[in-house]
Parts: sequence; structure tokens; C-alpha cells
Amino acid sequence: MAISRSEMRKQQRRRNLKPVSPDERPFSLKIATLLATAIGTINLCAFAFGVEIAGNKPHLIQVLIPTVLMLSLAWGMWQKRYWAVLIFQALLVMLIIYLSIMLTFASNLIAVGTVLVVVFPAGYLFWKLVRTLARLQMPQSSE
Repeated sequence: MAISRSEMRKQQRRRNLKPVSPDERPFSLKIATLLATAIGTINLCAFAFGVEIAGNKPHLIQVLIPTVLMLSLAWGMWQKRYWAVLIFQALLVMLIIYLSIMLTFASNLIAVGTVLVVVFPAGYLFWKLVRTLARLQMPQSSE
């Protein structure tokens, strides 16, 4: 049975894929780590400064759970843990889907622009993390 050209390209890409070395952190992983750290820190700072959401001050537990999640993911991604990158990608996908659905309700160009400014970079980061995730999953060579 003959192998298709697309299958040959896939095999070639797999052969060229190198595992992440112990001292290497791909750029997409650095960006994701920075983003998770920023979200966790901003969330905690906003609570500390008494920021209200829809006129109500959130309870401590409502702030701690997402903050701990984001900071844990940031730590895990900095340590190059597969689970952390995978969970962060899942959160990116949920954000992209949610905002894409909200785009159907956008009533003006500012709302459309705001959604697109978040969705496109989030989608691009997700796409870049796919390769990083594959490289993290690869066994280390014994060379």
C-alpha cells in the first residue's frame, strides 16, 4: 500500500521534532507562563484594592480559586509540565469559544474589535502551544 504525500510530510515533521531540552523554554511557553502569571497577579491585586464587579465586591474564595489556578499553571508551565500546558490550552479554547459566541451578540464595532483583539492572539498562542506540547511529550534522547 502506497503512502500518501500528506502522510509522508507528517512523518517527516515527526522526525524533525526535537524534545525540549532541560535548559530550553520555547517562546510560546514563555508567553503562556507570563500571561498566566499576569492574570493571577492582576486578579489578586484587584481584590486587594477593592475593585468591585457589577457593583459587588467578590468574596475572597471567588478570587483565590482562579488566582491559585493561574499561578499554579504558570509554575507548572515554567517547570515544563505537560499537564499545565494542556490545562492552559483548555482554558484558551473555552475563552475562544465563549468570545466567539458572544461575537454573535456584538451590537457595535467596538465590541467586535474587542472580541477579535482577544480571540486572534489567543488562537495563535493555542496553535503555537500545540507544537510545544508535542515537544514536551517526546521522550528525551539518550545521545
